[in-house]
Amino acid sequence: MMKPLTPENFLQIHSDTLRSLIKENKRLGKELRNTRKASEVKAADITYSEKEFRDKERAAISAVIESEKKYRSLFDSGPNPIFVVDRQTFEIFDANPMSETVYGYTRDELIGRCCTDICVMGEEHRNATPAQMNIFFGNCEESRRIQHYKKGKKPFYVKVKTCPITYKGRKAFILAVTDLTGMMEKEAQLIQANKLTALGEMSAGIAHELNQPLTAIKLGSEFLKMMMEEKRQTDQQDLSEVIHEISDQVDRASQIINRLRAFGRKPDFIKKAKERDVNACVRNALAIIAHQLISENITVRFDSDEDISPVPAPENLLEQVIFNLISNARDALVQKKTADSESVLMIDIRSFQEGNQVAIVISDTGTGIPADIRDKIFDPFFTTKEVGKGMGISLSIVYGIVKDLNGDIEVQTEEGKGTAFKLTFPSAGPPGK
Repeated sequence: MMKPLTPENFLQIHSDTLRSLIKENKRLGKELRNTRKASEVKAADITYSEKEFRDKERAAISAVIESEKKYRSLFDSGPNPIFVVDRQTFEIFDANPMSETVYGYTRDELIGRCCTDICVMGEEHRNATPAQMNIFFGNCEESRRIQHYKKGKKPFYVKVKTCPITYKGRKAFILAVTDLTGMMEKEAQLIQANKLTALGEMSAGIAHELNQPLTAIKLGSEFLKMMMEEKRQTDQQDLSEVIHEISDQVDRASQIINRLRAFGRKPDFIKKAKERDVNACVRNALAIIAHQLISENITVRFDSDEDISPVPAPENLLEQVIFNLISNARDALVQKKTADSESVLMIDIRSFQEGNQVAIVISDTGTGIPADIRDKIFDPFFTTKEVGKGMGISLSIVYGIVKDLNGDIEVQTEEGKGTAFKLTFPSAGPPGK
C-alpha cells in the first residue's frame, strides 16, 4: 500500500527529480542570459553599423555639395566662355557668364540652343551627322584657330578645347573657348611690321624697278611735246608706237604699285578664305624681290605644275610665306658668297600635287642651318644676324601662317650645302580646277 503524499515526505520521495529540475533550470537560465547578451551585442553592432553608414552618407552628400559648389564657382568665374553640351543632340545644357559677354546672348537664349549655331568646331563639322560629331566629342580634343559667330552672325576666331563628361546622368561634353581676337590683332601687326621691314629693305630695288617705266614714259612724252612745239609732221605709225609704248609703261608702273600695295596690305583674318593659285602667289613674290636677287647674281628656277589645285587662304598670306622663305634663302646665299666667292647661288622652287594636298618646295644652295639651332629657327625673335639686321620673326611668321591655313612645314638642311623648306596645304578643289 502506497504511503499518502504529504509535504513532509515529498522532498524525500522526489529529491533526485527536483535536483535534476533545478540543475536544468539553472542551465536554461544561463543560456537565456547568454542569448540576451548576444542579442544586445548584435543590436549594438547593428546600431553602430547604421550610425557609421549614416555618417558616411552624410559625408558623401557634403562632398558632393562641396564639389558642386566648387564646380559652379569655377564655372561662373571662368575668364573664358564655357558651355556644357549634350553629346547626342548638341543642345546647350549650361553656359557661364563669360559666354554671355563674348557671344552677346543671354544665358536663357543660350540654354536649349544647338551649339552648332554658334560653336562650330570647324567647317568640316558644320554638316556632320550626330554620330560623327559624337565620335569627335567623345575624346578630349583641342582645335586650331577656327571661326565662331557672335549674336548677329558676327564672326570671330577662337581656340576650342572639348572634354567628355556626364552631366545630370546624361552624356555631355565641356566646350571651353578661348577668344583669339586680341592675339590675332597683335599677330596681324607683327606680320605687317615684317612686311614694312621687307619693303624698306627693298626700297632701292623698288625705286629702280619703277624708274624704268617712268623713264620710258618721260622720253615718250618729251618726244610728243617736241613734235607739237616744233609743229613737225610725224608719221602716224611712229606716233602710234610712241603712244602705245607710253600706255604699256603706265600699265607696267601700275602693276608694280598695285603689287606692292597688295603685298603691304594688312592681313584680315576675319574675311573668308578664297581659292588662291599657288603658282600665281610664287610669281607675285618673285616679282617683288626680283631686283634684289638679280643684283646678287642669284639664279631662280621655278618648276611649276600648272594643273595643281587651288589653296584656300586669305589674301596675301601665301605671298607672305613664299616671300619670307625666298628672302631667307637669299640671305643664306649672300652669306655663303661672302665666305666663298666661287659659290653657285641658286634658288629652286617647285609646286606639285601630292594627293589631296598642294606642295611647294623652296630650296637653296646656301650655308645650311647648324645642327645646334635647327630646333629654334621657328622661335619668335630668334636670329643669327647682327643687331639691327633682322628682327628674327620671318620664319616664325611663316610657321604661324602655315599652321593657321591647316598646312604643314618640313625642313631639310645640311650645313654648308643648303636648305629646303617643304610646304603642304589642303586643296580647295580637284586638280586642274
